[in-house]
Amino acid sequence: MTADSCKQAYRALRDNRGERLPGECIEPLLLWLCGSRNGAAAEVYGYLGSPFDDTAQVQRVYQALDAVLFSGNELLPLTGEADKRRELYRLLSRTFHPDRYPELAEWLGPRAQTINAAFNQFKTNPEAADRNAAAEPRPPARQEEKPFARRIGLRERLIRLCAPLAHSRYLPQKILAVTALLCAVPLVFLYQQHEATQPYTYDWTAPAAAGQGYVTSDTVAIESVMTPVGVTMSVPVQHAIAVMNRFQSSFEGGELESLLATVSDRPRENGNAGLDWFRQSYGDLFRHTRSRSLALSFSKTEVEDGGVRLIGHYAMQIIFWDGRRADGRGPVRYRLVPGNGAWKISAIDYRRED
Repeated sequence: MTADSCKQAYRALRDNRGERLPGECIEPLLLWLCGSRNGAAAEVYGYLGSPFDDTAQVQRVYQALDAVLFSGNELLPLTGEADKRRELYRLLSRTFHPDRYPELAEWLGPRAQTINAAFNQFKTNPEAADRNAAAEPRPPARQEEKPFARRIGLRERLIRLCAPLAHSRYLPQKILAVTALLCAVPLVFLYQQHEATQPYTYDWTAPAAAGQGYVTSDTVAIESVMTPVGVTMSVPVQHAIAVMNRFQSSFEGGELESLLATVSDRPRENGNAGLDWFRQSYGDLFRHTRSRSLALSFSKTEVEDGGVRLIGHYAMQIIFWDGRRADGRGPVRYRLVPGNGAWKISAIDYRRED
């Protein structure tokens, strides 16, 4: 075969004459399908133009390559030195990857799997691959098929949907997608910052309006903490109940430092932890609301591991400066631990019931 035979093959592909490809043309056409314009693929460009401009042309090239590379569902053995065949396997894997041309993904998928299986076998035992290559069989007569007119399944549709971002042929879509992602980054950042500053009551109400002042002594009447029903309180439980009364009073009065004095150095509330979070979250709540009420009733106590658990229910109401109200109620559990001569709240777990 000569270079002239390749030129003749390129012209036949361009004119859709269906001639069989010579071996010298395989690698240039594979590189051309991968989008290369240099080296051996440069001459292909002169005859076929860009592969990204004519899908029908790409289909003809794939069909011509399929006729000389595959026999049924098997990849024919590659010939040449081991290093050369290794590079050719890699080139075949890139060229027949289903994401290369999403519109042909269903047809390319089985070929890609066959190539990967043959490549893995070659990497596992190159010597056996050498023996197989030495006795290369002649491909049998192929039955006529229409590989590009098959039903597209869900997997292929997903591949087609995602592939434009990885292909230069879809540059406008890629630019739009990247621009959208860049625009989303500051929004995600602002959302995270917003969530970090929201008090825990905001999970059932809208954020307070801006420009509102600090809390006053104008608070609504509330119930005091109820002691566990039918339970004789031990000394630790009595201390815990006393701390909960101070916590409740500080919450209703909007007294941030007094409330922080009732929690430990490393408190937790549901998924939020740390004294800084408590300071910022409850500080925001106190600034944005005119009054708050909190009713706690405990039906069960547990004393273990040197601490006390108070288990019961809560009922809460907050009133914003603009008159809006928000309510919440549900099960709650407090854990209190002793430290430095005083009991402190170390964890608060609650759930709002609809």
